[in-house]
Amino acid sequence: MERLGILFGSVVRVKLMRLFLMNSETKFTTKDLVTRSKVTLSAARKELNILRKSELIKDVIIIEQNSRGANKKIKGVMLNPAFPYKETLGELLLQPQTINKPAIVKRFKQIGKIKLLIISGILTGTNDARVDVLVVGKDVDSKKLGRAIKEVEADIGRELVYAAFDTDDFIYRMNMYDKLIADVLDFPHERLIDSMSLSTRRTVN
Repeated sequence: MERLGILFGSVVRVKLMRLFLMNSETKFTTKDLVTRSKVTLSAARKELNILRKSELIKDVIIIEQNSRGANKKIKGVMLNPAFPYKETLGELLLQPQTINKPAIVKRFKQIGKIKLLIISGILTGTNDARVDVLVVGKDVDSKKLGRAIKEVEADIGRELVYAAFDTDDFIYRMNMYDKLIADVLDFPHERLIDSMSLSTRRTVN
């Protein structure tokens, strides 16, 4: 269990709080929360009751259209904009230091022979990065890659921008000064896996 999960008493609660704080104006159904946070329905309902009591979130009505085009009202929840500690809570929960990097490495090692795994953007506190995750390797399973990205998104509460390259293709693009790769390597990032020993470009941490 990550440290914040221990501190707050529940990893599920931390996931949900991050999701609300990262998407402060979004209205969620319980089904949305279960899907995006990758938690069970029973766990989500339990933690939502706690977050309601704390007044971090509030109940709302979501208007959706059914198959016939008629409006349908659905119960939902969203971050309570009047919650007095949301900025302070956000500063704690959304810091890059709170991201479980060993768990990220473990997930991505299962998708293929990973030679390079770089995180940037929202994962390192850099708002203007081209990508949040860059993966380089051999025999990378695209479906497993997609699942790994979804799992990290569930942990942090925000969709990620990512790029994946075959090792040979990455080296070719790097030698051709591909702009995307140059932007990633020449700007703030962190290498969680690096067996390529890239020394031709500057790393800023």
